[in-house]
Amino acid sequence: MRNRTTANFVKIAVIAVALALAASCTVAGTLAAFSATYTWKSDQATAGEFRFEDTTYTLELFGDEYILPGGSGSAVLEGVDFADVPVVWGFAANPADDRVIPVVFWLADDGGPISRTYYSAYNFSELGGYVRAGDVIVAASDISASPEALTESLAVGVTVCWCWPDTIYADAAGAETDEKAFVAYKSYCEDVCEPLYSFSADALGTVFEFEGGSGSVNVLGNVTGVDGENLNALSYESAAFSVEGGLCRFDGSPAWVENGGKFEIVSLPKELDGESRAWLLVSTPQIADKTEALRELGIEIGGTYAFEGSGEIVLTPAADGSRTLIKVPVSATGIRASLSVTITAVVAA
Repeated sequence: MRNRTTANFVKIAVIAVALALAASCTVAGTLAAFSATYTWKSDQATAGEFRFEDTTYTLELFGDEYILPGGSGSAVLEGVDFADVPVVWGFAANPADDRVIPVVFWLADDGGPISRTYYSAYNFSELGGYVRAGDVIVAASDISASPEALTESLAVGVTVCWCWPDTIYADAAGAETDEKAFVAYKSYCEDVCEPLYSFSADALGTVFEFEGGSGSVNVLGNVTGVDGENLNALSYESAAFSVEGGLCRFDGSPAWVENGGKFEIVSLPKELDGESRAWLLVSTPQIADKTEALRELGIEIGGTYAFEGSGEIVLTPAADGSRTLIKVPVSATGIRASLSVTITAVVAA
């Protein structure tokens, strides 16, 4: 009996231990099978520099100091290789003043002129007809007044071309000149080739009294015409005389100017030429000791005149007149119309 009982206890103990071990392994196996971590590590980045930097290149486009109708030239646009980096291009023809030289620009590559790139700041379409641009005769209507299409085709390696057409053709064959259009065009080309003239504030300021000047002579009138020996004039007893923007002025308004016996108000310096003179009236006593200084400026000293009243008056010659006529010439600035080209390429990170 005792032995059987003991055996049963043993069996029970073995079974209990076995169950405990089984339960323990089951729990441990579950934790290991259902936990996993995945990790990605990047390569290391180091701060560096943008490989492009502000750079200015010289574009030898015009060559000589002066260009004339019939002239032409070109230059290859060389510089950094932008590869596949996006570039925003810009093209500007920069006149030095409001006189635009009628130069036509276009681009070319190994295949010749790139179509749709003809551009000029001068409006050739107003003339119509055709012009020669390099070896090609181009319709004036195909020459854009905007550089947009030219800009779209800019790239390092293209050739920038220019010409100053010297005639306007009537047809695409270039056999005949459009005479009517050519006359107007020729006159314009002659104008931009002439140096500008102006009244020099620096020179006249040494004698005449006005803001910015150091002289002491007051200008009291402006001749508007001649009537026999008499002068028609505007008397400016209180108006301020000045030399601004290349013109003689009274209270800011342009003065009358004489050229070849004709008197007119000149509003722009480009309306002056080498024969233009302003006939001014000054106080006779004031210039008594200034005659040498006036003559050094090329100013012609006229007779003396008597006058009465203000505003529009008539001056009559008088030996003891209180007003003296002086004829003030223009000065050549030596500046003809000029042009430069700026091409820009903007890259961004």
